[in-house]
Amino acid sequence: RIGVKGAYPLESGLSIIYQVEQSIDYAHGGTDIDTLLGMRNTYVGLEGDFGKFFFGTHDTPFKKAQNKIDLFNDQVGDIKTLVPGEVRARDSWVYQSPEFGGGLAVQAMYVPADGAFGSSKSLSLGWNRDDLYVGFGMDVDMRKNERAVARTSVYDSWRGVVQYTPGAWKFGALVQSSEQTNAVGSGSETAYIASVAYKLDQLTLMGRYGASDILKPDADQLLLGAAYKVSSGTKVYLY
Repeated sequence: RIGVKGAYPLESGLSIIYQVEQSIDYAHGGTDIDTLLGMRNTYVGLEGDFGKFFFGTHDTPFKKAQNKIDLFNDQVGDIKTLVPGEVRARDSWVYQSPEFGGGLAVQAMYVPADGAFGSSKSLSLGWNRDDLYVGFGMDVDMRKNERAVARTSVYDSWRGVVQYTPGAWKFGALVQSSEQTNAVGSGSETAYIASVAYKLDQLTLMGRYGASDILKPDADQLLLGAAYKVSSGTKVYLY
């Protein structure tokens, strides 16, 4: 991943914020520019006491509602293999609130219609208090645009998330219900995911189990792993 981000202060406590980031797949991309580079969160907007408001490509609030329960994020066992909704939406308008009293925060996204699909909406509520996080996310007609329109799926979804981190432990649970709205005869299906991690100095032991009928019937997944932190920017892991 490579990119740049920053802020430019204005008057009255406002700042222009920006970020440009690309993923680079050296192993599989080769010289094909379509697979070598991939757009990550890239946006420009305003920040102030009201929070952040920006436009660009960004993770949906629904996706961010999972917090950190996906201990195998960006690996073969990413939760996107079990549930839809892990979307980085293009041409999106995003609002992120500051934390209100008591640790409550709100995020909202609107993605305008394009030539093939109607508009998409995403919303999340998150509450942080000491070692406890509780989150709720909702997608309405959320699409994950593929190169071919026929391959693009559109979902209505909701998810609830709880994460508890007492001391060296980290426990997480997610329940999600989704219905593909651009598929004939589809109905709502449910998924359940639970994760646990234990940190022992530089070593972290991890496990996660998930069961889902959303992307395929009777899918389940068990992952066990360990990660050793060599330095602030380097880790060795096995799973």
